[in-house]
Amino acid sequence: MADAYTSLASTTLSSTAGSITFSSIPGTYTDLLLVFRGTCHSSSMDVCYQVNGDTGGNYGSTFILNYGTSSSSGRETSATQGGIATFNDGAVGIGQLHFMNYSNTTTYKTALSPLFGDTSYKTWSGSVTTWRSTAAITSIALINLQSRLFSVGSTMTLYGIKAA
Repeated sequence: MADAYTSLASTTLSSTAGSITFSSIPGTYTDLLLVFRGTCHSSSMDVCYQVNGDTGGNYGSTFILNYGTSSSSGRETSATQGGIATFNDGAVGIGQLHFMNYSNTTTYKTALSPLFGDTSYKTWSGSVTTWRSTAAITSIALINLQSRLFSVGSTMTLYGIKAA
């Protein structure tokens, strides 16, 4: 099982950045796992993703969010990005995003973010996003909706997962 995960790319920011893109993703794995640890440079931000440069309304997401003693849920349809999480200014956000069957060219792509939390007590209990395209995923960009910056030291690693 230890060799089931292969690190494809890793980025640690040495300067602030508005987005982080992993490109030229090979189609030789079954799934992809994106692991994220970072902070927002100013104010809070909604961390999202786009695949293959698709900015059209081809994403649908469902999520559950906990704020300490309260919670909420929601759904987006025809969004221009897939949702991952929201985190507050200065809070360290930690999470992962799992793309299943990313290289399959006959089905839409599903991404799970099973848990994402930040140090300001906010936790996403989970989100599921469907990208309505049968194209294989060859690039993933982490973006944010408010045009804010990821802080220096934010780290993202993309893993390829072999079929068991």
